[in-house]
Amino acid sequence: MLSGSKTKAERVEECVENSLGSIKKSDIARECPDISVTTIERVLKKLVDDGKIEKTGGGRSTAYVWGKSQ
Repeated sequence: MLSGSKTKAERVEECVENSLGSIKKSDIARECPDISVTTIERVLKKLVDDGKIEKTGGGRSTAYVWGKSQ
C-alpha cells in the first residue's frame, strides 16, 4: 500500500472504509505495519465517537464496520 502524503489516521480510516464487511484491529496492523497498535486504537475510538464506524463484538472478536451507525 502506498501511503503517499496521507497521515496515519487517514490511512487507518481508509483501511476501514475500503474493507468489505468488518475489519479487525489486527487486519489494519497487518496492512499498515508502520502504524503502532496504540495509534490504530486511538483512531478507531475517534471514528466510533464521531459516528463514522460501528464497533461490533467485544474482546478478541471486536471488529469495526464503516458507516453503520450513521
